[in-house]
Amino acid sequence: MENDLKKLIQEKSGNNLHLEIVDFLKKLDWSVDISPYYCDDFTDKPREIDIIATRKIQILEGAWEENKNFWFNVVLFIECKNFTNNLNFRIFNNDQKLSKEILCNQSLNLYLGAMIKETENQLKNHHYLITPMIAKLYDYPKKDKNGKDNVFDAMTQSLKSYIFFKDKKAEGVKGGIYYPMVIYDKIDGIYSMSKNNREDKYLDSLKKSKNNIFHLKYSYPKTDFISSRTKNLTEDFYIDFIHKDELGNFLTNIEKNEIEKIKLFLGDVKNR
Repeated sequence: MENDLKKLIQEKSGNNLHLEIVDFLKKLDWSVDISPYYCDDFTDKPREIDIIATRKIQILEGAWEENKNFWFNVVLFIECKNFTNNLNFRIFNNDQKLSKEILCNQSLNLYLGAMIKETENQLKNHHYLITPMIAKLYDYPKKDKNGKDNVFDAMTQSLKSYIFFKDKKAEGVKGGIYYPMVIYDKIDGIYSMSKNNREDKYLDSLKKSKNNIFHLKYSYPKTDFISSRTKNLTEDFYIDFIHKDELGNFLTNIEKNEIEKIKLFLGDVKNR
């Protein structure tokens, strides 16, 4: 192999992180789609998301796989990014009402609203609800050498693919819960800034965290298939930023405190 191509593969290729995450998820028995394409909601051109990972969850033991009402999907919409510069998030108090709405909206047919309203809120430890501060703005060199804003691209590619594939990823099952995500490397964490203080002393005191949630209010066109009319919807979304070294811990947490709780609740509904 020529040295220039070898150097690209060894040092610079974004495919290395991409495939590292693919291999990691496959070892954990996630079903992985590599680089599926979707239609961009504004340009109407094909775009690519790095990974869509799916796990099919059985609600009741012994349930027939042919009966879709006894299964639901957990779906990760993942964009992988090697950030070449440090990144700072401007963080704000997590609005509990909004976070509950987002949690319900980022699911389909799983009665999460009912779970939250019950006396013993089984989703009280969902990371959307217990994270005290949520990012809404960021500071990052806006353009790379190719003129792209890597942070914005990472968020919107994850989010747009989720919007495009949401219904399809619930086919053959009762419904789904969805996690738009950015998995990043090359920096050891993201700074979090809760005050609009530009003094050196404050900025030098800021710490990095490996897991963060970004709140994005996003508008997109949606066509009503009955009337064939297109209207712009504006919705709130949460997007997880997870350092690649923390992905295992993140998945363990959502499986224990989120997926398993939903499974138990749906099983209890079936038995009522």
